[in-house]
Amino acid sequence: MNHSPRIAIVGVAGRFPGSGADLGQFWDNVRTATDCSREVPPGRWLLPPERCFDPRIALPDKVYSTRGYFLDPFEPDIDGLGLPADLVAALDPLFHLILDVGHRAWKSARTANVDRRKVGVILGNILQPDESWLLES
Repeated sequence: MNHSPRIAIVGVAGRFPGSGADLGQFWDNVRTATDCSREVPPGRWLLPPERCFDPRIALPDKVYSTRGYFLDPFEPDIDGLGLPADLVAALDPLFHLILDVGHRAWKSARTANVDRRKVGVILGNILQPDESWLLES
C-alpha cells in the first residue's frame, strides 16, 4: 500500500463589507472593532427601504433594521479562466463572488506544479434571499 503524504495547498482571498478584497484592511477592521454596517445602498432592494421598515420585530414582509453588511459592487477577476465575459456578466452575483474570490485564492497559493485534476475546492457561504428570488416566485 502506498502511503504518500497528503498535501493541502491553501490560498486565501475574500471580499468583505468595509474592505472589499483588501485582506489587510479586513484584519485592520477586525483589530479595531470597526463597524462596517451601513444603510441599504440606493437601488439595492426592489422596494425603497422606508416601505419595508417597521421597528417592531418579526412582522411579515417587514424588516426592523435597514442597516446591514453590504458588499460594494465589483467586477469579478476572471483573467486567465477562459470564461467568456458575456457569460459571466449574465450570471447571478453569487457566482461573481465565487469566481472572483476563488480565482484570487488560487492565485495566492503556490500552484505552479499542481495537477489541476487533483484539486478540490471548498466554499463557505451564508446565503440570504436576494431580489432575484422575488422575480422567480
